[in-house]
Amino acid sequence: MRKNFAFISIKVFVIFLSFLFASFAIAESGPMTHKPKGEAPPTKVDQMQELLPDLVVSEIFEDSAGNIIVKIRNIGRGYINESAYVSPDKYALILLEINKKGQKIPLATIDSSRALCRPGGEVIWNTGKKTEGNRTEVIVRLDITNVINESVESNNQLSRIFEKLGMVGIDLVIVDLKKNSNEYSYYAEIQNKGNRSFNGTIHFEVWFKDYAHGNTWKRVPPPYLSLINSNNVFDSKLEIPAMQITCRNVSIPPYEIFSTNAISQCGVNYLFKVTPQPPDIGVEVKIKFSTDSATENKGNNEFIMHIRR
Repeated sequence: MRKNFAFISIKVFVIFLSFLFASFAIAESGPMTHKPKGEAPPTKVDQMQELLPDLVVSEIFEDSAGNIIVKIRNIGRGYINESAYVSPDKYALILLEINKKGQKIPLATIDSSRALCRPGGEVIWNTGKKTEGNRTEVIVRLDITNVINESVESNNQLSRIFEKLGMVGIDLVIVDLKKNSNEYSYYAEIQNKGNRSFNGTIHFEVWFKDYAHGNTWKRVPPPYLSLINSNNVFDSKLEIPAMQITCRNVSIPPYEIFSTNAISQCGVNYLFKVTPQPPDIGVEVKIKFSTDSATENKGNNEFIMHIRR
């Protein structure tokens, strides 16, 4: 009886020691854990993307003067390489399209201060273009040459449509000065933004900004005006065919455009030309026009452009 009791006591003691040893081993090794489910840790590619720039067109709007304004931001966390501004074969281009007519502008022209180089940088760009007629569709697309490596490449475009009530009556506006293909001669495109057709005569005058005498506007005398370069040397001429260029029998329906290079109506295919080429500092030219129509809106009858080589 005593032997059985002793044997049982020893067995219980051994079991107790085994329990204590197991508990100690678990405490030393720490609690059992498992890898939680969820997203994988970021890869090197993810980390690189976080440090890239990301250009977006955040807004397109019209200012009080009717100019189309574009707001561009760098919402990424990285910097834009300087080559996108200055490299001849790698600089970035921006496409501005107004009613299906596109124009490519270098990023350096829009962002000369390099504001977009930095994360969070912003540029408010006055395009110098105005809305046309009752409906104007504007599309801005960034980095069309695809030279900027961005964290997101699918958000580089924004479009907006401006719609307005039509101008009652006749409203002629110069919308652009265009260069003839074979020389530095220029003609105007004039649009009727009203809702009535214009039929009549249009007279044009050419003015220039006199850099040498206080940057004042002066009318160009025929047959030409000598222009100075950055060294104050006369090396080019601003020529006009007459003191006043007249286009007769002009018909412009509502929202249509008339070009003054129509020799049959204007006698010449240009309003002015620069020979042999513009000076290195360029020349600022203003075109004014008037009509013989008593019903034509005369509130916006001039157009200014800086002519460069």
